[in-house]
Amino acid sequence: MNSFENQYTLIGKIGEGGMGTVYVANDTMLDRKVAIKQLKKSSTEDDGLTDRFQQEALALAKLNHPNITHLYSFIPKEDTYWMVMEYVEGKTLEEWIKIHGKLSYVLAASIVVQMLEGLQHAHKKGIIHRDIKPANAIVNEDGEVKVMDFGIARMRNAQRMTRHGKSVGTLEYMSPEQIQGKEGDERTDIYAVGILFYELLCGTPPFQADTDYQTMKDKLEKDPIPIHELNQSVPHSIQSIISKALERKPEQRYSSTGDFKAAIELALGKALLSHADVIKYLESSQMAEGVSDIKKGTSSSLLSSINANSKHWLATIKKHSLKPFGLLAASLLLCIGLLIWNFSDDTSKEKQDSTSQGVLQVDNASDIVYEPSDKNNNSTSSNSLDESPNEMYQRISKQQNSDESNNKTQENTTSKKETPIKKKPKEIVEEENEPKAERNKIEERNYTSQGPVEVPAGKSIRVVLSETISSENPDQDGSFITLTCAESVEVKGRIIIKKGALVVGKIVDVIPSSNSRKKALIGFVIHKVRAVDGSEVKLRSERFRLFADQPGTAVSYKAGQSFTATLGRGQVR
Repeated sequence: MNSFENQYTLIGKIGEGGMGTVYVANDTMLDRKVAIKQLKKSSTEDDGLTDRFQQEALALAKLNHPNITHLYSFIPKEDTYWMVMEYVEGKTLEEWIKIHGKLSYVLAASIVVQMLEGLQHAHKKGIIHRDIKPANAIVNEDGEVKVMDFGIARMRNAQRMTRHGKSVGTLEYMSPEQIQGKEGDERTDIYAVGILFYELLCGTPPFQADTDYQTMKDKLEKDPIPIHELNQSVPHSIQSIISKALERKPEQRYSSTGDFKAAIELALGKALLSHADVIKYLESSQMAEGVSDIKKGTSSSLLSSINANSKHWLATIKKHSLKPFGLLAASLLLCIGLLIWNFSDDTSKEKQDSTSQGVLQVDNASDIVYEPSDKNNNSTSSNSLDESPNEMYQRISKQQNSDESNNKTQENTTSKKETPIKKKPKEIVEEENEPKAERNKIEERNYTSQGPVEVPAGKSIRVVLSETISSENPDQDGSFITLTCAESVEVKGRIIIKKGALVVGKIVDVIPSSNSRKKALIGFVIHKVRAVDGSEVKLRSERFRLFADQPGTAVSYKAGQSFTATLGRGQVR
């Protein structure tokens, strides 16, 4: 316990980094806890680190935002320096990832939006963080996310602090341009936030290799593993947002943190969580992969567990012909699973009905609602929930004997020269006994079994811009942009393009306002939309062009603006 400047009483060390050590202390004059960061005495011999420590203080002094830790004072002390900062009680995102592994996409997006708000403030002040990572973001007791550690931040137009060709940052979160030793700009932070967003959803950064060299090589040459391979609950709209943030070329990423944030808000709308809900759900146990409606607290991991157990019991029944007591236990477990599935389906419908008009849904219910197991292992009629355990046992036993009889009949009657007897598939018989609404959902999920359908070429659809595009970034000429489909496209009662589907366009006209001879201009065309089977359907559109009223004035298309495009020819399976 030491006294410092007769005002701060040190309590203990809470962290240590390359430049300094961080202590928690008590401010005796203001009766509050503070964090004190001390430049290591040995590092004062290195003028570069001393300058960087002062640079961090100067950066923090310019910032005043609830999503950034505040600097209270910067004090030279003997042969070192002290930064007195806001003390935040809470856990870092690195700690929360270790606790939960993966977060639901709604919770992850709500956290990222707060970080982007803080970085947007810093960027407006001309400050680039350059070391965004889970360890440098902390969630306080009120659910506020605060960006910390501006130790290698760069201020625009300030003297360069690193030699050309020297990389700074944390490798897993460094952008390709940082790896190449470039200074980077706002889009460098956007890339790092994209990496962090990916890690919150998947539990691991997108680029990891056995050696640093291989990690750097992968970042410069490869695309990350698709998110849906690691977390199938994440909707396509969120995956496409992260993909854009992780573009290797800076000019193909979002041009600002504001555009990045707007794209997330457009995709999720009112589903984003308040600060209080962020900390509530972080501290709860409902953070397993696949939570579709976090505000209702429905855990699909529980549903999946019950479903898997049901399938296991039914498979065991068929294989070993267990005694009635085992069958009854399996039947009861199956009933519980089906009841929870129906509840999950109803809550999802309520969520869709209550969503305000004008806010795009992140995807259809087929992407976020728990799906029952394979019908061959989990066949139930519409009134099976009213059966007693004994009745269900008798029905399952009868079904098992019927299946075995059918299999023997087919083996005896089918040969190379004889045409097999056409039977009505068991799945169709089951579906005929199901309610019509449930049948329609199953038909939509199982679109692959219905054969291809022709795209209604010439049909006009409305699409919405996911990001703001401005005349002030001439480097973006020729780069791709993302939009979302604002309506579903149906053919013969079957949805082939879902509302919220990814739409891709391309910027074809950019004239900045700095051009003294011409009016500023931004223009783009729309190219394609993703169908439900994952294929791309061509789109045709006019060349959307927006001119400034007078020279020297910037123009932009804003995120959320809608446009019309026409479907081209094609098939969807």
